[in-house]
Amino acid sequence: MLKIAEIIRLSWETYTSKFKQYLPFLGAIFILSALTSLSAVLIDQFLTLPNIAKFLISGFISFLAYLVNFVVLIAIIYYTDKFLSNKKPDISLKDIFGVYWPAIFISILAGLITAGGFILFIVPGVIFTVWYAFVMYIAILEKKKGMELLKESHELSRGRFWPIFGRLVVPNIFWAIIAYLALAGIFNLIGLIIGQSVIDTQEAGLGLNLIILFVSDLIAAFFTPIYAIVGTIVFREVRK
Repeated sequence: MLKIAEIIRLSWETYTSKFKQYLPFLGAIFILSALTSLSAVLIDQFLTLPNIAKFLISGFISFLAYLVNFVVLIAIIYYTDKFLSNKKPDISLKDIFGVYWPAIFISILAGLITAGGFILFIVPGVIFTVWYAFVMYIAILEKKKGMELLKESHELSRGRFWPIFGRLVVPNIFWAIIAYLALAGIFNLIGLIIGQSVIDTQEAGLGLNLIILFVSDLIAAFFTPIYAIVGTIVFREVRK
């Protein structure tokens, strides 16, 4: 398998060399995130409802955004796999929706199992994270479905748990740190512009809060494809 540093390098090279192709996905993720953030602010500011009602409405909107974002995620994984194979990306909505429900079902199930592991103890959560890391990629790239994907993903990590753990976790932590530093740098710049070393969102007006939210959404959208690229690279490596 590729070394961790090589995965980080390859993920960045893939993203930047094909950035024009990834840009529409980045834009779609940002728009969905920005609309979700905007709706949450508007619900909180202008709807006179109990907090639980506001929470449920915001949660429903976020869930709808997740369902739509999953379409974008499938496209990113498809495109990345083609790029890494030096093939021309040629997918349609029919291809995407052909794997959509099996992929989202098994991803949510694996997520619930993993979350349950973390709630019980940290160690089972870590184990399940590695065991079921590839269910989505198997469903999307190999067009498989059903509960057997859990077993198949588990088998991929058998005998190489820690090498896979490191290759999944370390690159994503690395990019998360870069994203955090980028966000912190932009917030510091905004603080200098408005004359505040620390931005107090409680005292900031609606306009400034929206700017902060949209900037956060933009940074998150920019790095989201990289996480999917890392996962696709590692999946391809364990499948060799």
